[in-house]
Amino acid sequence: MSVFIEQQRQTMERFFDQASNLCVFRGGKGPIVLFIHGFPFDHTLFSAVCQEFDKKAGAIEYWVPDMPGFGESPCFASYSQERLSMAVMAEQLSRLLDAQGVSQKIYLCGLSMGGYIALEFARRYSSRLAGLILSNTRSSADSPEVAQSRRALALSLPITGMGPVADSMIPNLLSKATRNQRPDTVRFLRDMILNQSPEGVGQAACAMADRVDTTDVLALLDLPVQVIGADEDIPSPPEVMKAMAGRVPCATYSQVANAGHLTPLEYPLKYSEIILDFIK
Repeated sequence: MSVFIEQQRQTMERFFDQASNLCVFRGGKGPIVLFIHGFPFDHTLFSAVCQEFDKKAGAIEYWVPDMPGFGESPCFASYSQERLSMAVMAEQLSRLLDAQGVSQKIYLCGLSMGGYIALEFARRYSSRLAGLILSNTRSSADSPEVAQSRRALALSLPITGMGPVADSMIPNLLSKATRNQRPDTVRFLRDMILNQSPEGVGQAACAMADRVDTTDVLALLDLPVQVIGADEDIPSPPEVMKAMAGRVPCATYSQVANAGHLTPLEYPLKYSEIILDFIK
């Protein structure tokens, strides 16, 4: 574990929620923002953003769970006979809030896979939301070709491990400048991917392949929505993010310059400022 992560953890409360089977990291004070990481990452994707929030006392209270099979949360198959899905993960987040006695409305921020989960949460539990933040994601379902590649990945992981996943994904996750000029960030990302469980990553890959289109949810959102894109995002390019924002009745679109798919990792200060401006 990096020194940076170890220092960040000292400011966080870590707890395991029995109702949701999620390991959660929490800190700060103020309105609650629940962050949902992407694939194949864990809560440390948002560590630098949380550190920025720590500099602004009372700005927000951040909750960052490790989703099933990622980080310190157990694989879904270890405690359930169901098939992991976006709906199941949305339900787990609702159970987490119930178990922790959260009755006030929260802000939900999902990046990439986290955005898929966030949209499913909004479909089912919109009354729990004060606002929604959709970051570097998309509302459409996978094409048959992409879905098949995800299922093939799940089958290969027990044999290959996470090394080939990191090798193939990193060039599409970070901007060219970050890849060429910030080796520490690249190393941090690679270590995060390598630390994930092949079983958990495989289950999540199949869940993404099976997910339904949530574009219809966008037009029904009766709450403030912040959409965050990046000009060098390959998986969720700006035109996709702008189109999503255009379908939401009350949406604000912000685009981070010189960033790739992982804006909170590349530009945590800018990312935190967008969120704070949205909440204010």
